[in-house]
Amino acid sequence: MFLKFYRVEKLVDRLALSRDSLNERVYNSRNGSKERKESRGRKLIRDKRVKENLRLRGGAEAFMWNFR
Repeated sequence: MFLKFYRVEKLVDRLALSRDSLNERVYNSRNGSKERKESRGRKLIRDKRVKENLRLRGGAEAFMWNFR
């Protein structure tokens, strides 16, 4: 039961991350390329962190594929 809740919580975090990066992209498309370059660097770091979390949590990875 706890594990299921934990996974859902992680999924919500993941959706929030993707929404933030979308907002960032919209903001940056209005505000020139310097910010876009910076956010690309941040996004790569964030993607790497998300991937690492998925790798560490092997079982949940298959679960997450349903929502990508």
